[in-house]
Amino acid sequence: MKYVFPEDPFNLEPIWTATLDVYQEFVKICDRHGLRYYVTDGNAIGAVRHGGFIPWDDDLDVSMPRPDYDEFLSHLDELPPHLKFVNWENTAEFPMIYGKIQDTRKVLIDDIEKKTGRMLSNGVFIDVFPIDGYSESRYYSMCDCFVTSAVGCLERFKFTKLQCQTMRGRIAWLLGALLSVVLFKLRSHEDIMRFFDWRARRITFGSSMITARASLGKSLTLFYPKSCWGEGVKIDYNGIKVPIPSDYDSYLKVEYPTYMQLPPESKRHPTHEYAVDMPWKYGPTKEYVVPKANER
Repeated sequence: MKYVFPEDPFNLEPIWTATLDVYQEFVKICDRHGLRYYVTDGNAIGAVRHGGFIPWDDDLDVSMPRPDYDEFLSHLDELPPHLKFVNWENTAEFPMIYGKIQDTRKVLIDDIEKKTGRMLSNGVFIDVFPIDGYSESRYYSMCDCFVTSAVGCLERFKFTKLQCQTMRGRIAWLLGALLSVVLFKLRSHEDIMRFFDWRARRITFGSSMITARASLGKSLTLFYPKSCWGEGVKIDYNGIKVPIPSDYDSYLKVEYPTYMQLPPESKRHPTHEYAVDMPWKYGPTKEYVVPKANER
């Protein structure tokens, strides 16, 4: 499919094209099975403000109510062979509780890196976030934030070397060292990620008027009224139509109160360049087995 990219100051068109190709395959499965999904985060801003990718943005995020997300996981075999779903359950090093759909073709990734002069540390991908319910209680929110932060410090202590930390990270690492005595049952990376996954699923999407997304860091502070999601509204995005939250103004103002204003020029640059390749750059490191509903 031919996409339209009127603004491309950072030579990102090859990345955008490959990313939208991944998105189109995701959409085919969702539409085939009647699954709800929304283009979110900076891509929703791009849709409203630029009619497509923000000129300095280099990834794509979609979000799905948890029931639709779980249903999508049961249809991963419908993805083309070159696309793989990566999450903490099939990649031990993966530090998040959402997932990525990645184009694992090395030839394609090498070609894009050559054309753009940028290293794709995560490969070509879209992020897929589940949306869960969340308590309306301020007390619950404070306690949840504390517990999640504590387990996050523990994860940092167990799986990141001290010399690789910033000053703030070293403080968190030391707190994690102290907490390891108390939280001794969370021994492995899988134990910790399973705890975070359980925490995210405690309140169902359908049972609460407040929602949050399973993204660990952001989910501690970003809560959305369930009414903002709706059925979604289709909007132009680089020559195709994509659904964004029905009340996108309320959704976007949670994190971006002045989303129609351009950021300072110093912040108008791509953000996904890293010094090393991620372990999952070319897909998962072990086979993904979709758990049955009663095993989640």
